[in-house]
Amino acid sequence: MNPQLKGYRTSYVPKARLYYFCLLLVVWGCSKGHFDVDKKAFDDSLKSLKDPKLDLFTVNTNSFPRQFSNQGFAKKSSTDTTLRLGGKRAWVESAGNEVDTKGAQIFLYQKYKAQMFTIVEPEMSKIIYPGSIIDGRSVDGPIFEPKILLGISDHIRPVTISTSMPVSPGKVAYTNLPRPTAERALFNAALSDLEKLYPDDIGAAKLDVDRDTFRVYEELKTLYGFNKKIDAFLVDTKTIKQGENHMIASKSAMKIRFAQENFTIDVEDYNGYDKLFDPRGLDIPKITGGVTPLFVKSVTYGRMGIMVIESSYSSEKLYKAVYKQIDILKGLVGLGKDMTDEEKQIINEASIRVKYTGIGTDSSPAEKIQGLAGFIQTLTANSTYSKENPGVPIAFQLALLKEGNELFAAPFQINYGPFDKPYVRIEYRNFKQEDKKPGTYQGNSPSSVNLSRYIARRATAYLACYRDPAATLRLEVPNFLEFKYDFVISTKSKGNFFTRLYGNGEYSQSKSFFLKNYGFEAPIDDILSEKHYYQEVASSYPTSFEVLLQNRVFKLKPNADYYYVLPESFNDYEQFERLEFNDE
Repeated sequence: MNPQLKGYRTSYVPKARLYYFCLLLVVWGCSKGHFDVDKKAFDDSLKSLKDPKLDLFTVNTNSFPRQFSNQGFAKKSSTDTTLRLGGKRAWVESAGNEVDTKGAQIFLYQKYKAQMFTIVEPEMSKIIYPGSIIDGRSVDGPIFEPKILLGISDHIRPVTISTSMPVSPGKVAYTNLPRPTAERALFNAALSDLEKLYPDDIGAAKLDVDRDTFRVYEELKTLYGFNKKIDAFLVDTKTIKQGENHMIASKSAMKIRFAQENFTIDVEDYNGYDKLFDPRGLDIPKITGGVTPLFVKSVTYGRMGIMVIESSYSSEKLYKAVYKQIDILKGLVGLGKDMTDEEKQIINEASIRVKYTGIGTDSSPAEKIQGLAGFIQTLTANSTYSKENPGVPIAFQLALLKEGNELFAAPFQINYGPFDKPYVRIEYRNFKQEDKKPGTYQGNSPSSVNLSRYIARRATAYLACYRDPAATLRLEVPNFLEFKYDFVISTKSKGNFFTRLYGNGEYSQSKSFFLKNYGFEAPIDDILSEKHYYQEVASSYPTSFEVLLQNRVFKLKPNADYYYVLPESFNDYEQFERLEFNDE
């Protein structure tokens, strides 16, 4: 080799390598700096976007709300808690109740928010899959119609999705570009692994049921979680049109949402937007239209349907018959056991229709179900899942594509009313009198007294509601009205023993009462309304003549906003005069 060329190579090549390496560092540094500038600009532009917000949709109904507890709040069901039984997520959460009055009428406004949205037909699955980025404008305002955000397809990044199935650690998660194929690849691998881990078992789907009576078909929208058309339930259905509402023509009706949740496919937690797509080179305000995008955070697989039952029997009888068939707490459905002949007849004669979600088309009419056997079959079918039958996408969650990844919610409100203000009074019924002679009375101390006479009068106190001040017309009242009253004990005593033990005076305790199962009356309590004791000789005390009288009564508190108070009534038992204090 030429010595000059050899010297050139030994001296120049290392220098050239060092030069290009330094140049690469400069380029990388500039690129990183440029990326940081782009990221900051993107952060600023994203913060300037408006978060999407669905308009509150309201449903007006004159039906009574669901059954209330003694505290005046609706009994908890799977729609009322953040987590369902077994750790499943709530479809709908309560956002507060408000009672309002207008003149002689009363209204209840129940507010809710839905964070689980129903997949009404398979076509939605082309858009709704874990990690898909949704245009915020498509879920902003009055309409909920999720659409893919356009203009970012070349900037999508791989995401990690996972499953709730109890499978091997290596099969729980999967990283790839967010596509429907990636979702299927994950759950197919997970289901195959599930079969290997538990070869003799199959996945069990827990049945979850939400049910309530209704009178307006538009109430069905609340079961879907957003404001959607309910035309599928109006085909070949007799209704009474009132404005935009469709009233039931039958005597009573129930709405039921049943869901068998097999498993979920979830996007692993991401704090921010840039893990889902590369923001460089994008005109964010133009692409988003000024509205924050969202991404599909979770998809639930299983089987779900909305059922409507109409009956010629009363709402109370229909509800009780259906309730016997559905055991929400245990996730079981009864098989007709302990049902009376009338209850079986109620379901057999009812008009039952069901609309499945995630299959067919949204416009196809609801299917007719035949009697009690069809009712049970509909709710218990496909109670397991496997690789061959994994279920279909039935629901999904959306999260905002910004710091915190807050879940997106749809607000809605049910307006119950108007209801007439009732005239109420306490009625004492079922009077009984006891009259006993010599015996022993044990007080609140070791000492006792010898009784010469004991008289007691008992009565059951009822809260009765009327339409008129003359108390001639009964009135059913809604179950959210709180009736306040005082429980009053008046005591009079004479003599060493009773005076020391009970004294004299009046004790009052404030209480409240709700007609849990809506109606026109209900017993408040069955108590000893009046007691009377006489005594002649006391052990451990100087001989004295002892008298004790206790009257226990209820007194309604006036509340002109919600009801009018009438004088108490002793009905046809006025011959039982109050016991009076005397010392003869």
